[in-house]
Amino acid sequence: MNSLFSLADDALLRILSHCSAPSLGRLRGASQQADAYVADEFERRYRNLLHPYVHDQKAFRAQLDICSALISGSGSLRVTGGFDFTPGDLDIYVPSHNLFHMLGYLVHVEGYAIQAFCGASVEGDYVGGIQRLVRLTRGSFSIDLVQSLTDAASLPIPHFWSTAVMTYLTGNTVGVLYPGLLEDRRALLNPLRLHAFAVARIPVLVEKYTRFGFDFKEREVDWISEDGQPSQCKRTNSPSCPFTVRWIGDRFEFHASILRVRDRVGRPAAPKRKERLTSVWWRGGIPCGGDCSTDGVAIESGIWTQPVDHVMSPSY
Repeated sequence: MNSLFSLADDALLRILSHCSAPSLGRLRGASQQADAYVADEFERRYRNLLHPYVHDQKAFRAQLDICSALISGSGSLRVTGGFDFTPGDLDIYVPSHNLFHMLGYLVHVEGYAIQAFCGASVEGDYVGGIQRLVRLTRGSFSIDLVQSLTDAASLPIPHFWSTAVMTYLTGNTVGVLYPGLLEDRRALLNPLRLHAFAVARIPVLVEKYTRFGFDFKEREVDWISEDGQPSQCKRTNSPSCPFTVRWIGDRFEFHASILRVRDRVGRPAAPKRKERLTSVWWRGGIPCGGDCSTDGVAIESGIWTQPVDHVMSPSY
């Protein structure tokens, strides 16, 4: 580890710029110096993401936490995945009760204009868990403000088309729902989206993200056979198992502060959520073929919202 930090700064920063958030998270625990480098890398990525869209980044990030809102989609993937691309727009997800608070801020403080209000039947990449979408523009830049169907802003995320984009940013934290897959540049297609009305968009998205280095499968076991490893069912010890009940903030997720340790002293570990709600899901789809095999019959997916205290109880 010492040899890494003995590199010239430009070489070290170039290496860090290509690391995924879970890799950076492991590195920052090595020393105070490592923590500082990693925090600065996260901050650099976040600032670069927001630069075209937001004039006052500090105030905007404070509004995210005030509204219990999240940035997700390709924008958050740029920060969590170590990619260098400019997303077509910035996707902000808000709880159902906070849409107009965030909308007012973007219009009256950041100077955005409302281009369209779309209902829950909006087409494209927004399928499931949303109540309404507001499209805003300022010059050549646009923001999609997405109102969750419930008071958990994260509810739409498990509906996303693949695990590649199941990441998010709060004002000062990053989250990755499938960190192992992201580190390996692998992604699973969402069984919920592999049906008639949504499947037409999937090949376009797969082609786009394949250019970023992702390899896509429908089941995790398909990689195991390619790697030449014995196909052993991990049951619900795998975050990707169709039966595994997941929730935002569970043991499988990577979640970390962007701030240095010294700057986190006296701060809560996470923003206080008025509702203390989280999104819960299981992937569903076709099992791997182990003891829980359903003879090729797909398991129906499930996604809902409930209090954090309930999912953290021993019954889960």
